[in-house]
Amino acid sequence: MKRINHKLVAIFLIIFIFLPFWGYLAFSKKNGVSGLTNMNSKSCGECHSSNPGPNVIISLQSDSNLNNIPPQTRIKFTLTANLPNAKVSGIDVAVKNQVNGTQNVGTLTPETNSGLKILNGEITHSSPINCSNSQITYNFFWTAPQTEGSYFLQGAVLMGNGNGKEDSGDLWNWLQPVELKVKTTSNVENNGESKNKSILFFDNTKGKFSLLLPAEQLNKIDLFKVVDLHGKEITTLNYIGNNSLPQQFEALQDLLPNGIYFVVIKTGNKTYFEKFFVEK
Repeated sequence: MKRINHKLVAIFLIIFIFLPFWGYLAFSKKNGVSGLTNMNSKSCGECHSSNPGPNVIISLQSDSNLNNIPPQTRIKFTLTANLPNAKVSGIDVAVKNQVNGTQNVGTLTPETNSGLKILNGEITHSSPINCSNSQITYNFFWTAPQTEGSYFLQGAVLMGNGNGKEDSGDLWNWLQPVELKVKTTSNVENNGESKNKSILFFDNTKGKFSLLLPAEQLNKIDLFKVVDLHGKEITTLNYIGNNSLPQQFEALQDLLPNGIYFVVIKTGNKTYFEKFFVEK
């Protein structure tokens, strides 16, 4: 009777047990990966070219001023990357509490039908996305947190050769950290200044906000409008006659749905912003 080679049996069992796991790891990375945005990590270099490639050119655009972001504002980002002869692409983007931080901040959301998804609070690809003329464009959104502070959008973008393998022929680069400054409306910068003076007062007896501006300033107002969290104008109040403006503002609160809004007042070369809420 032939002897059983126990070493070979053990090796076979190990391969048999762990092969599905190894296959899962390879498959899962093709279907998105998180935790690769910190520049003190190997990032995409764990499986692809070991170092970031300067030939992968990345640009980022947004639809808002990133130095003055009111809390809970939703911002759209467009990230574009290109590399000669690139066929497919993958991405990992996060917003951290500090550069190379460990805590995700705010809420990232992929654009509908973009091929992106959320994984552990970060934006990544659902599967490798085909490039067009060696270029890829990703659209996604970030909703700022309620807490003021400086946060950092950072990431890594892979541009692959499309040979179906994870190898050194796939080049990648960092999305350099971009600072996102979240400020309450009373601290939003205007004309090089910071307006800290409160212009609204919540009257508990009425359950509404009242204007604090004195009559002489009401007479000098050039613009009075109300916008929502995304900066979309709700209404511009008719302040002709001026004396009726506080009453108009209080009446408007009866018409607005529950939510958070901003009042914007321009008088001369000064602009005042302040947040208010409606809760009925």
